[in-house]
Amino acid sequence: SMLNSMKMASFRQDLDLIELSDIFYSATLGAAKVLSKEKLIGSIEMGKEADLVFISGFDFSEKTGEEILSELIFLWNEKTITSVYVSGNKLL
Repeated sequence: SMLNSMKMASFRQDLDLIELSDIFYSATLGAAKVLSKEKLIGSIEMGKEADLVFISGFDFSEKTGEEILSELIFLWNEKTITSVYVSGNKLL
């Protein structure tokens, strides 16, 4: 999954620390730009295609963006998934 890939990327750091926000960007809009598809995918915007996974069990109030990314990347698991949408169609 994308979140597992981000987790592995954070573990594979040598001397240079990569911020979680940079890892998230590389997995989303950065990847879309590499594929020249940033106008179609890579971020949640009106008119773009999106596959979305909704999760529960996390309280993101009063947390920084980096703290939220940390919880998403390191603490999520399949049991926290509540809904899955692919191309706008609900699968779960």
